[in-house]
Amino acid sequence: MGTRRVTALCMAVICMFLTACTAGAPAQEQQEKQTLTLVLWDYDKISYDRRLVEAFEQVHPDVEIQVISYPDNYYDQKMEAFLLGDKNVDVFLTRTTASLKRMCEHGVVQELDEMVEQYGLDLAESPQLEEMRYDGTLYGVPYRQDRYVLFYNCDLFDKAGVPYPQERLTWPQLYELAQKLQSGLRKDGQYALMVLPMDIQWIASGAVWPMRYDADDAVDRLLPIMQVLSQMQREGLAPSYADCIAKDVAQQSFELGNYAMYVGGSWYINYLTTDQKNDKFGF
Repeated sequence: MGTRRVTALCMAVICMFLTACTAGAPAQEQQEKQTLTLVLWDYDKISYDRRLVEAFEQVHPDVEIQVISYPDNYYDQKMEAFLLGDKNVDVFLTRTTASLKRMCEHGVVQELDEMVEQYGLDLAESPQLEEMRYDGTLYGVPYRQDRYVLFYNCDLFDKAGVPYPQERLTWPQLYELAQKLQSGLRKDGQYALMVLPMDIQWIASGAVWPMRYDADDAVDRLLPIMQVLSQMQREGLAPSYADCIAKDVAQQSFELGNYAMYVGGSWYINYLTTDQKNDKFGF
C-alpha cells in the first residue's frame, strides 16, 4: 500500500483542496502546468461535476484536472482499489461514510481540520460534518445534499387513467395509488412502483442517514414502511426483492418505461436530463 495521502471528500469540496495545492508555491512553479487527479463516478452523466471542474480550471489556468470516473454501481470497490494501489490521487468523492472510514483505516486520507481553519471555511451549518470524522479528526467535507423524491411516468398514469400526484404522499397513500395504477397496467412486467433494494433502508430510516440500527427507535421507524413495501411486493405492485437482485435493477431501469413510479434520490434528475437529451427514453 502506498503512503501517498489524498483528500477524502465525502461528496467532495474540490475548490478548497485544489486552492490548497497551489497556494504558496514559488512563482516559477506556478507558471508550470500542474496536474491534479480527481476520482469520482459517472462524470459523463452528472453535469454539475463537469461544470465545477471547468470553472476551477478557468480560475486556475496553471492547473489541469485529470478526471478518473467509474460507473456508479461499482464505484466504491473501484475507487478503493485505485487508492490502495499507490496511484496518484489528489481528491476523491466517496459515496458512503463507511467507504471513507475504510480509507482512513488504511491511512491514505489527508486530515482536513488544519486546512479548513487555514482557509477560513465556515462549516458550522453542515450537520453531516460529524459523520465525516474518524476518531475525532475530519477527513471529508459535504459536497451536496439530496432528498428522496417520487418520480412518475406520465404515460403510464395516463394509460391507467389515474390522475398525477399533486402533493406529498404518505406511505399508505402511495400504497393506495399503486393499487389503482396496477389495475390499469395490463402488460406483463409493468409495475406501479420501483424501489431499489439498496435504497430501502435509507428511505425507511427517515431523517437519519445512514440508518442507525442500534438506535432505540430503529425498529419503530423501519417496520411500518417495510411492511408496506413487502405488501406491495406480495401483491405484484412492485418487483420482488429477489427479482431486483437477480436482474440487477438500478435507477436507470426506470427509463425502460415499465414502472409508473420510482422512489429515488434527487441526484437522479441529472441522469434523467442527460438521457432524455440523448433520446434514451421517450415518455
